[in-house]
Amino acid sequence: MQAVRIGENPAKSDAAVRSDARLRVVVPVYIPHHDGYFADASEVLGLCLDSLARTTGAETRVTVVANGCAPSVVADLRGRFDAGDLDQLVLSEENLGKVDGFLAGARASWEEVVLVSDADVLWLDGWVAGLFAVLAAFPECGVVSASPAPNLAGYATATTVLDAARRRELGVESVVDPEDLDRFARSVGTPDLFDGWDREQIVVQRGATTALVGGGHFACAFRRAALDSVPPGRCTEWERDWLDLPPDAAGWWRLATPTAYALHLGNTAETWMHDALDALPPPGRSGSERIDLPPLAIGTRSPLHRVPFPVRNRLAAVVLQRLNRERVSPTPG
Repeated sequence: MQAVRIGENPAKSDAAVRSDARLRVVVPVYIPHHDGYFADASEVLGLCLDSLARTTGAETRVTVVANGCAPSVVADLRGRFDAGDLDQLVLSEENLGKVDGFLAGARASWEEVVLVSDADVLWLDGWVAGLFAVLAAFPECGVVSASPAPNLAGYATATTVLDAARRRELGVESVVDPEDLDRFARSVGTPDLFDGWDREQIVVQRGATTALVGGGHFACAFRRAALDSVPPGRCTEWERDWLDLPPDAAGWWRLATPTAYALHLGNTAETWMHDALDALPPPGRSGSERIDLPPLAIGTRSPLHRVPFPVRNRLAAVVLQRLNRERVSPTPG
């Protein structure tokens, strides 16, 4: 018997669903069980998602991509989705990995800025405005981190360094609170990570806005146009070769906010983390209030993208070496 459609699909006459959200946050999650390394993982994830709910407004949508997670983790995430804390929940039986997990959410979204957050990040109030301020001031910026990492000034920043130097916007300043750097270094078990960078950092300045050159990838936002530089298909390499180098090669700047808006939690829940969460605004803002954000241009790649990438890398290394020689030595004591 031949199938017959009876009537008209009502969706054809319904107005298309529209959203004026401007930021998509994608959180890849891998918690296969609750033993050993993952003993506190669900609690840490809860801190991450609760901090997002407390620090974002109606301009933000949150996608969680659960990669091969334990049934109890999936059940908890379903509860958050049903409660409206998550805009999208993607469930995968296999572990897609961080990069493909992020891209699964990023490429299925439409917002002008897409942010990847590790599942062990606690977000502080003001982070959305802080990221948008950098993106608005620097249309060339395709990637901006919410955690200053001055030791990464030479990581995937060839275009940034050369273009900023060409524009006479590159310099050395003291703009980061040393306590922010010390806290991050201790959280990753490398207390001396920022030795030599805690007093001065390589920065770019334009008007009233200052940003650090470089940044990590555990809490970073992509301008939509810059995200297009990420290779298609499934990730077969490390984050460096998939999320970091391609935007640089395509001619986009990589910057970071001077303020640490993203706290690294690691895999062990501690009292101070709950105290930091309790200090944030009360939950419930995301459903109604809107954070006042500046308009963003689509973005403009640096004209230096026409210069072969290996050449850019070599020239940027020379510029950074000169800046490092000219840095003022830390005061003894």
